[in-house]
Amino acid sequence: MAVDLNELFDIINVPGVSGYEKKIAEYLKARVEKLGLKAEVDSLGNIITKIEGEKEGHFVFAAHMDELGLVVTKITDDGFIKFKKIGGIDDRILPSTHVVVHGSEGSVDGIITMTPPHLRIKGEELSKVIEWHEMYIDVGATSAKEVEELGIRIGDPITFKKFFTKLKNNRIATRALDDRTGCYVLLKLLESLVKDPPEHDVTVIFTVREEVGLHGALAISRKLGNYDLAIAIDTTNATDYPGLPEVYSKALKLGQGPALRLVDRTFVATWRAREFVENVAKENDIKYQLLVTSGGTDAMALGLYGGPRNSIAICVPTRYTHSLVEVEQIDDIEETIRFVEAIARSSFS
Repeated sequence: MAVDLNELFDIINVPGVSGYEKKIAEYLKARVEKLGLKAEVDSLGNIITKIEGEKEGHFVFAAHMDELGLVVTKITDDGFIKFKKIGGIDDRILPSTHVVVHGSEGSVDGIITMTPPHLRIKGEELSKVIEWHEMYIDVGATSAKEVEELGIRIGDPITFKKFFTKLKNNRIATRALDDRTGCYVLLKLLESLVKDPPEHDVTVIFTVREEVGLHGALAISRKLGNYDLAIAIDTTNATDYPGLPEVYSKALKLGQGPALRLVDRTFVATWRAREFVENVAKENDIKYQLLVTSGGTDAMALGLYGGPRNSIAICVPTRYTHSLVEVEQIDDIEETIRFVEAIARSSFS
């Protein structure tokens, strides 16, 4: 299935910092309901939809809707904004970054300040990584009153402004491919299953707060009842570019298909899950890669809590994750869609 880049960027462009997913949740709920499906929203904000089959069996697919971002912590007398990070953000990407503050009166553009080299006193300071708590956001205001008149107050979420770039070799670059790509993949899965229903039950979940500790998946996993297999659809670090430690270098490449995430910091895929999805890939001539990495995905929560259950993560290789310039190859997204649909139409044994 060809990727609709306009649709993908529409999903990416909806704000949804971890814990502040209201707008992206509303968007995804509307998309699910447009397909004629019921979309349940739990108290934490997870979206759950289920397509029932006529035979025994139950597969669960999940993708997280939240994104990395910031939150307002203070407004200074002279109209600047202090902030705190939400999720695993590297301080090195922050200075001179375009941001959007989401206040009660709407979205307000701003930039994270950057001291130019001309104004540094000590030469060695040029190599220092400025830490997030030393930075400010400038929205053009000259007083705290002006900031407050914009509808901005403590606790408001802040997203990074998103730009979309096409690169050579069918590659794209933008912010929040992690994990709006996974949301796109599961919307495509639902579209296919509505047209041609699966033989067994398939539940699709768009989870919240993954970036701050898998909160959404941890909450919902206890309520799902029995299922045969859970698969988290996420992104993961491609390592086919210079400057990486040898232990990771070139272990995962763009254009070679989705990655089966076998081991990460919090999770080891069950052997039955790995064996099953590998067999599905081979039977359907789907390209895939194997991955051992750090970090974590919703596969841990869906496989452990309320279980034990069989689970694994299938991830789209992504360069420069958790940055403002995440890069993916469209072929990998297309192959992931094909892979997920093939799994949903297979019988687990």
